[in-house]
Amino acid sequence: DWRTTSELALAAARELGSRADQAVMHESLGRLCRLLMQLDEAATHYEEAIAVYREQGDMLSTAKTLNGLAWVYLFAHRLDDARSGLADALAIARELRDEYWTATILFGLGYTYLQLLHYTEADECLADSLLIFRSLNDRLYEAMVLWFQSCLARDAGELAAAVGLAQEAVDISRDLDNRLWEATALLYLGKAQLAAGDAGAALVSYQRCEVLSRQESDISRGAWALDGAGVAYSQLGRA
Repeated sequence: DWRTTSELALAAARELGSRADQAVMHESLGRLCRLLMQLDEAATHYEEAIAVYREQGDMLSTAKTLNGLAWVYLFAHRLDDARSGLADALAIARELRDEYWTATILFGLGYTYLQLLHYTEADECLADSLLIFRSLNDRLYEAMVLWFQSCLARDAGELAAAVGLAQEAVDISRDLDNRLWEATALLYLGKAQLAAGDAGAALVSYQRCEVLSRQESDISRGAWALDGAGVAYSQLGRA
């Protein structure tokens, strides 16, 4: 499996004294541990990889791994650490003029600022990220940015904009036939519709999200959809 293969490869790289291969395996284990929410172990592996990449002058890999580590910090609610790491990664990506990683890191930084309730900075980062992803025709990331722009608009009381941005994300996901992305976009659409006072439309969004989540065996997303549907029913007087 992933862990066994990576751990064996890491041990072999250490035995051979290959620092570059050690960094790659640490990064791989960091990703795995992050997915498994083993956050302390993930951070350790990412930090080991970053140290080697910096030692070898591999700046692009440094930026990528700083981005991965920042998401570990985000999941651990270490928001200031995430912001700092992403700022370092962004400076590298911009220096290298790597548009994809600049946009990706800006997306993470925008999300971090949103969690910190720094709405102006979040809006700037997400807007810049969206422009680049659209220029790269990366529609999956475009939809992701739209999710959080919808959140920003909702928090700012710009409810029509919040609904429109979430609907745009739904439309992109449907165009791409990506059911998980569509289900996620429908969650944001339902939240925006509830905030706008349209509980009937929100109920439809949450019900569609629950169906897609069940089809994709996504239990947590389905649970969120059912919670949202319960709120919609309550607002409709049908609880």
